[in-house]
Parts: sequence; C-alpha cells; structure tokens
Amino acid sequence: MTEIVHVSGPELVTYADEMAELLVETVEEGSSVGFLAPLDREKAAVWWRERAGAVESGEV
Repeated sequence: MTEIVHVSGPELVTYADEMAELLVETVEEGSSVGFLAPLDREKAAVWWRERAGAVESGEV
C-alpha cells in the first residue's frame, strides 16, 4: 500500500533517488508534470535535491 508522508529538507535529500525514479516513471508513462520524456534519472534526482532548501524553509 502506498503511503504519502511529509518530509523535511534533509529527508528529501535522502529520498531523492526514490523520488527521481517515481518522477521518471511518471513522465515515461505520459504525464509531463513539467518535464518531457525522456527524463534522465540522475537529472531528476538533482532536481529533487535542489528543492531541499525550499522544503526546509517551508516555501514548498
């Protein structure tokens, strides 16, 4: 069963690879969600890591 949880900035960095995999799969299945296929997994992970500060500050 899938569980949605809130994460902190440091936790987002920890989960960046898993979040990237989800993002890549979502885009590959046809959902653009602001990205176009093909989406590189490492670039997606970097994108998530770059959001950690905004998550920690409450901006996102």
